[in-house]
Amino acid sequence: MNKNTIVCANRFAAVILVSSVVTFSAASAGDGFYVSGGVTATDLSHNINRNTGEFDSSSISSTVSETDIGFRLGLGYKSHVSEDWFVAVEGFYAFESASTESLNGMLVSSLELNASYGGDIRVGYDVSDKFAVYALAGITALDFENNTAYTFAPPLQELSATETGFTYGVGTEIQLSERMSVIGEYRITNDVAFTPNPDRVGELVNDNQIDHGALRLGLNFSF
Repeated sequence: MNKNTIVCANRFAAVILVSSVVTFSAASAGDGFYVSGGVTATDLSHNINRNTGEFDSSSISSTVSETDIGFRLGLGYKSHVSEDWFVAVEGFYAFESASTESLNGMLVSSLELNASYGGDIRVGYDVSDKFAVYALAGITALDFENNTAYTFAPPLQELSATETGFTYGVGTEIQLSERMSVIGEYRITNDVAFTPNPDRVGELVNDNQIDHGALRLGLNFSF
């Protein structure tokens, strides 16, 4: 074997090795740890079923909702279980600012959401090399303040609480590069019950529930 043949063989082997590394990297670029950041349009709904003491069941019910903007950070891990299917786990913290105010009879109740945080599991499918869809399920904690008062009888009653609920949703992921992708998803956390301050009329404790929906747009960066 002459010198030129050996040089050509070495170059060919080098090309094969580099091609193999690049192919492996491209195939596994979507897997591993990632950080996530973005904005959410948060829909906060507050329902009060109030018993004024006149009936055995709730005599006054009210529901108010408001949409506001929040900011979300997350850390997750993604892994393909087959060529097209993948699973991911993600923990997150969202800085929220949504708030509502309702008038239930003469009871004024304001609810201010300060933050939401938790974790979920995603199961997804690669529709193409650049586009994927997924479903999610997990637990979300809502950190909020609920202040109540009467239109005729101050003072204000203040309450700070954190309650958790089951979350489910769907999302899409568009790959921009080997490490970066755009995420769009919708999350729902319904029927999160909490115990408010006792109603000053009869010292009754009313049934209160929160519904939390979040439309999220963000970026994922894998490393």
